[in-house]
Amino acid sequence: MCDTLAEAPMAIREAVIPILYEMEFPNMMACYGYLLECGTHRCLLTGIRQWMNEKCHFCDVCGRLENPPS
Repeated sequence: MCDTLAEAPMAIREAVIPILYEMEFPNMMACYGYLLECGTHRCLLTGIRQWMNEKCHFCDVCGRLENPPS
């Protein structure tokens, strides 16, 4: 996984790392969607989404462009 994920809060790492390791192409947005569909607690989902928006900066590891087109 990326260095940014290694610095994520423990609760986020514990929730997403097992899922990411099972994905053929690890993608935080897809992982978030999976957790949402599974009925994961809303507080954890909010924390993951906030962390993704603040820390990931939408890099290619998370399935988004680092510098989105203007």
